[in-house]
Amino acid sequence: MKRLFRALLFLPCWGVSCGLHRPVGGEADIGLPADFPHASRAGETADTGWWRSFRSAELTDFIAEAHRRSHELEASLARVDQARARLRQAGAALPPQVSAAAGYDRSGNVRDRYGGEEGDGSNRSAGLGASWEADLWGRLRAGRLGAAESVRARVFDEDAVRLTLSADVAAAWLRAVAARERTGIAERNVESARGVLDYLESRHRAGAAGPLEIAQQRGVLAGQESALADLRGQAEESRLALGILLGKPAAADVRTASLSAVNIPRPRAGLPSALLTSRPDLARAEAELAAAAADITAARAAMLPAVRFDAGLGFTGPATSTFFHQPLYQLAAGLSAPIFQGGRLAAARDETIARRQELLANYRQAILSAFRDVETALIAQSSLDARRAAQARQLAEARTA
Repeated sequence: MKRLFRALLFLPCWGVSCGLHRPVGGEADIGLPADFPHASRAGETADTGWWRSFRSAELTDFIAEAHRRSHELEASLARVDQARARLRQAGAALPPQVSAAAGYDRSGNVRDRYGGEEGDGSNRSAGLGASWEADLWGRLRAGRLGAAESVRARVFDEDAVRLTLSADVAAAWLRAVAARERTGIAERNVESARGVLDYLESRHRAGAAGPLEIAQQRGVLAGQESALADLRGQAEESRLALGILLGKPAAADVRTASLSAVNIPRPRAGLPSALLTSRPDLARAEAELAAAAADITAARAAMLPAVRFDAGLGFTGPATSTFFHQPLYQLAAGLSAPIFQGGRLAAARDETIARRQELLANYRQAILSAFRDVETALIAQSSLDARRAAQARQLAEARTA
């Protein structure tokens, strides 16, 4: 079981070091220490395929299946597609907008028409129109930049979901393997307790054992059977939890029989500054910061005058033969500026500024949380190593006894 605890404690370390992003921002510098006090320099360097360090083909297959079937990951990918669609919308506002129109109308006097006289007429029209807003203050460009940063944030969010899913599958698989192994041990304990009871009953029939010994051993057997039933329930729950992570409503079929067949690597924590270049949640927070800064630029530009140009070319006529005889064109330029909006634009600007301050505070807190997660895992690892050494000595003495 020590191998299970040790493996589960290492998962937060991998969560810190598996990304390949660079969310460093000078304004978010909070003075991290130069090293982790409880870090060990020995170990393996984790990468985006960190689960392969366990050297288990079954775990690799489970994680690949989870990446294919996870509904949570599917929803995250859909959010990325939504952000990319918004980026295309924001970029479409920069070039001139061109539209086409066509029409047909017929008019006349109702009385004359039904009186046998043709006093009505028809007219056909078609035209092209173009409009363009001069982005003097960068409002449209800021909108496109903010949308691009939102795409980056959603991509990093998808990376975080994928990484968390991989860690959850690995943890659930380790618990399922451990539960299966503990169930096997409990079954052997029940068999041993039942054998001892049979032996004592034989001695009791021969007059060499009293009823007290029989009752005590029956109590031991009942306790072992109760523990076995509890472990069987835990094993089934672990397999069901793993199946849910794999996107299936049934328990997963775990074939690995023992943790002794699993390699438990020792990942290297690295430097605290490397947190800023590795964790996708920090990269997402920085992208959201950049998007908020672009929103501030757009909100300020909305308070300034806007220049718009319009052009059109049209054709009209009562018949197709005369349709192109007298083309019409239109050129227009306009300047508009907000004068009184009841404070709406200023309030929108203040809201974006306050949101950026919120995101900046969250970013700084995320950095501290990342450092805490790694340091907590390293402390637990040191404690577990000490327990493991003590339990090894205890096992040796128990074997001697």
